[in-house]
Amino acid sequence: MTRLIKILALVVGCCVSAGAACGGSAPSWTAAAWSDVQLCNDNASVLSGHTITLGAGASASPSTQTTITKAVTLTGPTCTVDGNDRATSCPVVITNNLSAGTLLLVTTVAGLTTRISNIEFVTGTGAAQFLAFDGSNTNGS
Repeated sequence: MTRLIKILALVVGCCVSAGAACGGSAPSWTAAAWSDVQLCNDNASVLSGHTITLGAGASASPSTQTTITKAVTLTGPTCTVDGNDRATSCPVVITNNLSAGTLLLVTTVAGLTTRISNIEFVTGTGAAQFLAFDGSNTNGS
């Protein structure tokens, strides 16, 4: 009986932890949670030119920096816009509660485009930068 419980615990633990992941396939990837964005970036199958789409439930208050090192499009579900085409609300809201550093660090890739859209960044209790860009110019210098 004890052996059966241990096996069940391993199976349940396996399946629960498997929920956090980068889903999909090239060129369209899905990050159900904000923390999955980092998993997608670190996934060798995700390449520059691909798209990582956040799910509507991906709002978060991250406790660590997220780093993008590939020329990807990072997007959330479509935001509501006003008559002047300005976003008024977005389904994905990232609250800055990081005490130092940068919430989202994007290292650009020479000659390629990185896009971030349909994500609302709001001030929380943190003093960290919201967004920083690092990397090469378009000519690689």
